[in-house]
Amino acid sequence: MNTLSLLVLCIHLENKFGTLRTFVIAFLSAIGGGLFSAVLEDPCDIVVGASGVVFGMVGLFAVDFCLNFRKIQFPIMKAVLLLCFLITAAATSNLNHSWVSHLGESRIEEAA
Repeated sequence: MNTLSLLVLCIHLENKFGTLRTFVIAFLSAIGGGLFSAVLEDPCDIVVGASGVVFGMVGLFAVDFCLNFRKIQFPIMKAVLLLCFLITAAATSNLNHSWVSHLGESRIEEAA
């Protein structure tokens, strides 16, 4: 699911913001998610995955969506897809996921 989400989001974001900017946000999201997970998770837990990067890209998409709503093609469809993603993420957050890495990338996204 992470790979599919990254594919869909990154194609759009890379076309809009360029490879370097998209990479920087993805890299900072990965570092932020990993650091928050390392600090706040149980020390015996091993957390691996791309959730921090996915939520960083979702954060960038959401900010861009809110700031440029009138310029976006098919804004209602994209809003519904974003809402579906967030509802799915919230509904599955109590499963074996590192919610802390999601939180960590969100904090970095706000700072950027």
